[in-house]
Amino acid sequence: MKPPPTAAATSDSDGGGGGGGGLIRPSRICYMAILSAVFWFLVFSLLSGMPGGGDLSSVLFRPSSLSLPLLNSFTFDQNPSPEQQPPPPPAPAEDRCAGRYIYMYDMPARFNEELLRDCRALRPWTAEGMCRYVANGGMGEPMGGDGGGVFSERGWFDTDQFVLDIIFHGRMKRYGCLTGDPAAAAAVFVPFYGSCDLGRHIFHRNASVKDALSEDLVGWLTRRPEWRAMGGRDHFFVAGRTTWDFRRERDEGWEWGSKLLNYPAVQNMTAILVEASPWSRNNLAVPYPTYFHPETAADVAAWQRRVRAAARPWLFSFAGGPRKGNGTIRADIIRQCGASSRCNLFHCHGAAASGCNAPGAVMRVFESSRFCLEPRGDTMTRRSTFDAILAGCIPVFFHPGSAYTQYTLHLPPERGGWSVLIPHADVTGRNVSIEETLAAISPEKVRSMQEEVIRLIPTVVYADTRSSRVDFRDAFDVAVDAVVGRVARRRRGEPDARSFIYTFIASIYWHYITHTVKLATHTYVRTSAPMAASVVSDKSGGGASLLRPSRVLFLAVLSTAFWSVIFYAHHSAVQGNATMASVLLRPSSFSRPLLTSFRLIGGGLDRCAGRRVYMYELPPRFNAELVRDCRLYSRSMDVCKLVVNDGFGPALPGGGALPERDVYDTDQYMLALIYHARMRRYECLTGDAAAADAVFVPFYAGFDAAMNLMKSDLAARDALPRQLAEWLVRRPEWRAMGGRDHFMVAARPVWDFYRGGDDGWGNALLTYPAIRNTTVLTVEANPWRGIDFGVPFPSHFHPTSDADVLRWQDRMRRRGRRWLWAFAGAPRPGSTKTVRAQIIEQCTASPSCTHFGSSPGHYNSPGQIMELLESAAFCVQPRGDSYTRKSTFDSMLAGCIPVFLHPASAYTQYTWHLPRDYRSYSVFVPHTDVVAGGRNASIEAALRRIPAATVARMREEVIRLIPRITYRDPAATLVTFRDAFDVAVDAVLDRVARRRRAAAEGREYVDVFDGHDSWKHNLLDDGQTQIGPHEFDPYL
Repeated sequence: MKPPPTAAATSDSDGGGGGGGGLIRPSRICYMAILSAVFWFLVFSLLSGMPGGGDLSSVLFRPSSLSLPLLNSFTFDQNPSPEQQPPPPPAPAEDRCAGRYIYMYDMPARFNEELLRDCRALRPWTAEGMCRYVANGGMGEPMGGDGGGVFSERGWFDTDQFVLDIIFHGRMKRYGCLTGDPAAAAAVFVPFYGSCDLGRHIFHRNASVKDALSEDLVGWLTRRPEWRAMGGRDHFFVAGRTTWDFRRERDEGWEWGSKLLNYPAVQNMTAILVEASPWSRNNLAVPYPTYFHPETAADVAAWQRRVRAAARPWLFSFAGGPRKGNGTIRADIIRQCGASSRCNLFHCHGAAASGCNAPGAVMRVFESSRFCLEPRGDTMTRRSTFDAILAGCIPVFFHPGSAYTQYTLHLPPERGGWSVLIPHADVTGRNVSIEETLAAISPEKVRSMQEEVIRLIPTVVYADTRSSRVDFRDAFDVAVDAVVGRVARRRRGEPDARSFIYTFIASIYWHYITHTVKLATHTYVRTSAPMAASVVSDKSGGGASLLRPSRVLFLAVLSTAFWSVIFYAHHSAVQGNATMASVLLRPSSFSRPLLTSFRLIGGGLDRCAGRRVYMYELPPRFNAELVRDCRLYSRSMDVCKLVVNDGFGPALPGGGALPERDVYDTDQYMLALIYHARMRRYECLTGDAAAADAVFVPFYAGFDAAMNLMKSDLAARDALPRQLAEWLVRRPEWRAMGGRDHFMVAARPVWDFYRGGDDGWGNALLTYPAIRNTTVLTVEANPWRGIDFGVPFPSHFHPTSDADVLRWQDRMRRRGRRWLWAFAGAPRPGSTKTVRAQIIEQCTASPSCTHFGSSPGHYNSPGQIMELLESAAFCVQPRGDSYTRKSTFDSMLAGCIPVFLHPASAYTQYTWHLPRDYRSYSVFVPHTDVVAGGRNASIEAALRRIPAATVARMREEVIRLIPRITYRDPAATLVTFRDAFDVAVDAVLDRVARRRRAAAEGREYVDVFDGHDSWKHNLLDDGQTQIGPHEFDPYL
């Protein structure tokens, strides 16, 4: 046997040879003493440095509504005299919900329910997406007695591992202590489906797209009065994925996940995840959802009896596949299990991988084994741990971070009583046999451990989200009680269990421990296993010695403690905690530059001056519920697929005639959804109506009109518009200017909202006096009315950056135009208002013109339409079903010069977005010249008369206009171009400002009026007020 090392052998050499004269190495006690001394020196120096000797607690815990109970306890007389004791109060009636009330936000549907409508987009890399998994309140499709006898008869569902936010929401709806009074609540629940939001954008390369809804959430929450009560410290939410999915550090380039958990406001809340970060104090880890969702304790007991009696012919098993390059030991596990006759290997790799998606097959493996191997998954934890516990199989871990440091709320601290830990370094480095380790555990111990595992089942499953009969404490109840307790401690002023400094120091030490080859020093090592003897230190000689932490570690901890104080002071300063910063860094010639750098620089120009918009939170019947009933919109097309992505529709593959990215199958009548989504992220949105320069009404008027157009009952057509008018006029925001500062989007031609009398088309929305005070944006305005203004139809391109637009513009400049002119459209048989038949006749007869009609292969193919438009120099744009058509803006996006045949098709409509000098970007050929019986003018001849230099200038002007007629992605933030939304909102703000100035002067501002010449107002030059004859008079 090798003798123990001598003192000389363990000393540092003082020279190149020899063993004598070594320096004495300071002991760990010395370093601990230094560490402790430095820490307390900092504390007492802070205390003594305060004016008047000060009470440190009064600075570290400033008096507030949260900390008063704690501060009062510092001076409370612990032994009052009998005469000082007040008489006992009468015993109140017992309130079983005392201290347990939860207030749940009724959030806008975009944060939860709307995400589920396009369930295929939640997992875009699969054909069916998440549709089968979001059913039944997140539990998935029921499995009943399927699985070859593996499952019991009830309570089993095909549940995905990343749907916990949906499940928690369902359980919270039936929580026994839910309250509608936030002042009475012990905690506030935020039902945000973070995992669903991330799932639909997880591979998106644009960081702003991934973070858009998270930023929207933060803005919405911080404006709420419930938030301001404790700054969100009583709020909690569930993000049903691992913490690493929400901690992206960089916005440049591509990086995994969103940065939801990095927002300061979110860090104030408690985040419930399936895997927490050991470095974060606001994370709580809860079990992954399993396939079992029982309704009652009887259902649980029946299942426990079943797994207790299950035959277990296998000693151990492993269900999973290899993981390359992420530090797991799966390859070693698969090798050992495959070579053992006592291991059941369910290899999820290659052709056998599909079987691992079958819940019955997985549960059958676990139910037949005594031990189930649980190495890390893609991250430190894996769902399989809880599937194994549900099956009564004892989990075997290879890293303490896979369960012990995660699920402290749900799993017992006596880890040896229900699990086994075999350090991964022993398997990978020492080739320790897993089979021998497990076989050495006595049968009595195995039975005891298995019974403890079965006892844990109720606390690691989630009860049926639809049931009100739940009579046992499940994983949801355990988590909610922990949150309530945490908030109560915060309310009393007690510091979090894992403070900032503790977490920072612990992370350093934990990193050291878990990355040390000799994990034997860790207390998690099981001494019952045979390998323990070769791992645990034997101070008398024979065994491997304990690894002594190096001096570098202690120096790191010492440095960490110091800089933690510095950075905490910085954090306090930038969060507005001036007192804390002034104590930790008292002003001096040394600290003043540092303190100055902490201060936020204020002042400067207000970029939102005159541009603030207040947006109503309308009752959902005016918007969200209309989208929910999208199937009622049309009998001839599936509108439900078109409402996704904030009205952009489903994403299309880029390339070919389309841009490389940011392309969608956008319907022409989805503008209300698009404007609503943009307004939610408008940079100058305000929650203070009194500070707003305009008020936005997010009513989906076009949806309502389309759903009722064919109804003969006029009252039904007008029901929702009338309700809107009545709702608005009762609002204090309305009364400020009688609605003259309000605006809305009616995303259809104006004729759908101008029914007069008791018959006719459409509803009467725009005839109500209240609504006529507002500004209404439509895709086609009424030339003879004064309250509606035309804005561009949406195209298929919704860029996310300046570069996207510039790249597309440059591509259109270089595009070859082999056709002189083109027409995309079908004839209108029987219509005397259009010249489409003549256009098609002329185009067909010309070798310089290309055309296609409404065949399914063309009309429904954005790529083919754009290919046609991009290949022509001029694109003819006759009227559609009404004066205007979406093709106008598709052609301009394609760099094709539009040819109009009626001024109301563009010139009198889009005066905010298109130049007054229509000749600079378009050609006007009067329809009266082309129509049969007229002059029978040749369109081609008119186009050939235009000089080539003029054509080049016109095309450049069309390409220059592209940003102004597109609607960018609402999530894009790093853009400088003004899109169609920006142009329209600025015009509305200018109109409201003029109305406001006129009101201040005691007069009514008249910029438009109803009548024959109404359209001329919008064509007046700046400073011009007189209306006279106009070249368009013959047509209007």
